[in-house]
This record gives sequence, structure tokens and C-alpha cells, in this order.
Amino acid sequence: SASTHQQIMTAQRHHDELDSADGTESKLELFDKMLMSLEDAKSAIRDAISENLKKGGAADEGKAASLQLLRNYVQGTALLWTRERDLLLVETLQGRLKTGETGRKAAKAEDVVK
Repeated sequence: SASTHQQIMTAQRHHDELDSADGTESKLELFDKMLMSLEDAKSAIRDAISENLKKGGAADEGKAASLQLLRNYVQGTALLWTRERDLLLVETLQGRLKTGETGRKAAKAEDVVK
């Protein structure tokens, strides 16, 4: 659907902005926006799948297969970007541990495994 396409494109646009983002906080904000857009896309895909299934015998098999493939793509992308976000967090926390940085909240070794 157009909504799903728009959400995926929005997520990709935010991902493209990562390279030019300054600082960890702005990158984390972009990751949050990306992942929220992908969640919205997954929700729209889930709704489309349900709608197709409600048709019963008149359900379009090709459309169902395409929706499943799209859902798998979006889920895979979300997992990949979640991993990238987690690695950024780990790098940040490791850096804080090495430098002994204190700030709003001092980093502890336990924070790396959360």
C-alpha cells in the first residue's frame, strides 16, 4: 500500500541521514525514528495480510506471498538496524568506561550487557 511504501521510504531517508549526523544522541534519535517507521510499516503490512485473509476463498495467493515477502524484508531490516543501534550504544558505553567519563549517569560495566 502507499502507506507502507511511505513508511519504508521514510525509514530509509533517516538511515541515509546517519552519515551526516553529529554525535551519538542525534544518531540514536535517527535510529528511533527509523525503527518507528518500520514498525508502522509492519503494522500496515499485518493489516493488509489480515484483510486478504478475510476474503477467504477469494484471497489472492500472489498478493499474500508478496505481502509475506515484504513483511520479511521489513523485519530483517529492522533487525539489522536494531543491531547497528545496539553496536553504537556498546561503543559509546565502552568509550565512557575507558575514559571514566561521568555525566548525567556514569557508565558501568553492567550497562554494556543490557
